[in-house]
Amino acid sequence: MEHTRPSTFIFKDLALATHVFLRDDTVRRPQPPYTGPLAILQRRDKTLTLDVNGRKVSIDRVKPAYIENNEVDKKTTPPVTPATANTPPVVQTTPNNTGLMPYQSDTRVVKTRSVRCVRFRNILDI
Repeated sequence: MEHTRPSTFIFKDLALATHVFLRDDTVRRPQPPYTGPLAILQRRDKTLTLDVNGRKVSIDRVKPAYIENNEVDKKTTPPVTPATANTPPVVQTTPNNTGLMPYQSDTRVVKTRSVRCVRFRNILDI
């Protein structure tokens, strides 16, 4: 065993797999270590061509994806989301005729020693 060569592990099921997970070794913010499942387009002895712009990757960076046929169909068709889920909620405001802010009617403002404004509600005052 040499110290310069790291030992690699290659899955035996990789020869029969139709989809694989691709390991991402980039140094970035925390993210999942594998992307995919990605379809295999072409196989060679030491490389695979994946369905990511026809990229060739080493077999050391992939692991087989064990998926069912109906899950593959879900991945290829984009999910339909309702248009109302992306719209922000609409807040309706009514004009205030008194000129006071809503919190001023039932609160009193007290300044502390550190000159911070603290508001206490007047609910208990009858």
